[in-house]
Amino acid sequence: MTKRARLPTLLMARFLAAVFLLLLTTGSVRAQQPGQAAPPIKDPKFETLERQNREATLRSAELGAAAAKTDQRRIQASIEQIKEDFRRLQVIRTSRTPSQESGCD
Repeated sequence: MTKRARLPTLLMARFLAAVFLLLLTTGSVRAQQPGQAAPPIKDPKFETLERQNREATLRSAELGAAAAKTDQRRIQASIEQIKEDFRRLQVIRTSRTPSQESGCD
């Protein structure tokens, strides 16, 4: 064979070798990547527990609203008590004589 005839054969051989190596490396790279994970084990009690947790959350939210309402009542009662105490102090102060105010008991 002449040099000219060998050149296409040599180029074709190198090209086929490159394609072969490329296919070989892509297969090994794909094998190294993690595949699909195993499907999760479904707990039969999971849905029941989840529903109970949601219900408990809702109940605690209702209790918080009731507690806030009770707190408002307590605050109003305390305010009324303070006002009444202040009125009593004013009455006591105005009923004292000047000698009692100076501390001469």
